[in-house]
Amino acid sequence: THDAVNYFVERRITYDGTFFGTADYVLTGYNKQTLGLEAVFCDFKYGKGVEVNAEDNAQILCYILCLQKDMGKEFDAVSCFIYQPRTGGDP
Repeated sequence: THDAVNYFVERRITYDGTFFGTADYVLTGYNKQTLGLEAVFCDFKYGKGVEVNAEDNAQILCYILCLQKDMGKEFDAVSCFIYQPRTGGDP
């Protein structure tokens, strides 16, 4: 379980004005056991096209950096998910 949980839906994030985007869903909170700040990023890709992978995804990695800068804190653990309902693959 977690303390100080916050969630953001369609959160516009930026990094020095040079990069910006909209994080579809982000959940943050402090893990009660480790006391570390954790985040879960969920990206929704509705377009029918090229399937993308959450592992080492440049867009989500940029979102992580932007939100850390915005919050003034670094995450100790991050989980990333990409939901692509129109690609025909497993969710």
